[in-house]
Amino acid sequence: MWSQQAYLKASNTGVIDLFGAAVAVEGDTVVVGAYGEFSNATGVNGNQTDNSAPNAGAAYVFTRTGGVWSQQAYLKASNTEGNDFLVMWT
Repeated sequence: MWSQQAYLKASNTGVIDLFGAAVAVEGDTVVVGAYGEFSNATGVNGNQTDNSAPNAGAAYVFTRTGGVWSQQAYLKASNTEGNDFLVMWT
């Protein structure tokens, strides 16, 4: 039987981020895509507060340790621009 174990939420939620548009699960790791995310950050764990790149997209990596889920990484393209619509595909 399936049951909810956690509620995963991005570290920089936005109204139209579309968090969960793509999801990949492998063991105790979950990667969640949000192709509408607005941050102008680049690379891994960049500045999430500069929302000057609408629809640039992002991916979030969560891991479970000892039954507790936590965000481990915030992923952006190395050349982030608005309307990139970055999505993780598996």
